[in-house]
Amino acid sequence: MTGDADDDERIINQRGDLLQQVRIGELTPEQAEEEASRLECGPLASTPDHDAFEPMREPTWTLPMAIAWIAWRTPEKVREWWDTYVEHCWDWRRELWTYGRGQPDYEGYVLKRRRAGTVVEMLLCDHLADETEPTAISVVPLAEARGQLWAALRRGAVMATAVDGHSEEHTRIPPSEWEHLKPTTENGRDVLMDRDVFPSRSCYQNVLLEAVAIRRIWSARVELPEMPPPMRSPAEGGYIPLFCAAQWIATQGASTDVDWSPDPWRVAYSQLFARIYSGEVEVIGTQNDATERIEGYQLAGIRIVYPFECHSFLGVPAGGPATLVSCPDLGQPDWSSGAGDSICNQDGPVWSTIMVRAEHIARHWAFDQPFAGHNPLTHSGFAGRPTTKHLVQAEFTRRCENGLASRKLAREAEQLLDWLTAHHRDVPAPTVKTIRNNIRDQHRAYRMAQEGPK
Repeated sequence: MTGDADDDERIINQRGDLLQQVRIGELTPEQAEEEASRLECGPLASTPDHDAFEPMREPTWTLPMAIAWIAWRTPEKVREWWDTYVEHCWDWRRELWTYGRGQPDYEGYVLKRRRAGTVVEMLLCDHLADETEPTAISVVPLAEARGQLWAALRRGAVMATAVDGHSEEHTRIPPSEWEHLKPTTENGRDVLMDRDVFPSRSCYQNVLLEAVAIRRIWSARVELPEMPPPMRSPAEGGYIPLFCAAQWIATQGASTDVDWSPDPWRVAYSQLFARIYSGEVEVIGTQNDATERIEGYQLAGIRIVYPFECHSFLGVPAGGPATLVSCPDLGQPDWSSGAGDSICNQDGPVWSTIMVRAEHIARHWAFDQPFAGHNPLTHSGFAGRPTTKHLVQAEFTRRCENGLASRKLAREAEQLLDWLTAHHRDVPAPTVKTIRNNIRDQHRAYRMAQEGPK
């Protein structure tokens, strides 16, 4: 016991000597850390084990943690703004000091406990970030991230609790109040004040937000692999992810290699959705923990985020249209984090785990004939003779996604024929009647979506 006590005293004394030398400028922090390592009394500056502070396991987040997630989408950045973690961090800080009046000034460094950051301080980070350091640059500007969070709180998509500044009781903040609440700082901590009241006073303290709701609305960024994952064949039966069906079509039944170049994927999804709209391919998804069938007309005109662009998807903006996000199937996707196929609105996934009946994919895209010599413009992968149907369907889908399609079926068919003859002069053109018949069901669904409920 005496030996342990002596060793502890030695470490305390050695650390004290090193800290004093750094404080008066005789050693730099780097030199002091090297000496502490040699003397086995370091490190001096320190941060706790990250495994003991995992923000993704926390049920609630503070305001800075939520904004950090929206802005950077990494657990590491959320941890940096977590007050519980920060209070265990010790950093070197530059300091100018003196022993007293008439005594010489010293310039050195001291160890100080890191102070928890606030929303106000956060908004300065965009101006102070070192642009040469990639991790310092947010994917969403911090001021915009704060605005997106406030918008979600106003519409009740995220629940917030706090200590009422008047009653000092824990309470839920009503969504309607966020229109008037602004963040400010009291004693180095975040508080919310009513901007319409003068003189202003603290309304809420210790604000906590529902972490799972934040991650649902602003999903984690998908790490796109260098090449598409291994093929899953529809021959396995049952249901397969929407992405896997599109990959089967894009690779013509695994007979050709496809990377992330946009064209093969756009064509594949166009062909697949043409069959979905017509009801020839069954689609299912998960909603409220229940697996249900999704009717083809429900997907008419939906915006698609294709696999080659899903890594840059940051969520549906407030008031934006419903969006189908299709991500690579990596074996066991974490659907709740945004991986896999899902249909999202401004509040996150409405449908997740979007899958199609494998039997239908195998039936319509058997790929039992060689493709050598086929014109890629007129061979769509459908059974039968060469056709330009998939080209027209892809353009019609694009027009629906962007709200450009005419509400009159005949007029839309004429415009599609004009587009085909202008952009693909070397392929046989169908008649207006043929185009009208091919897009009829999807156009009806598009028109109903544009007109809204009556």
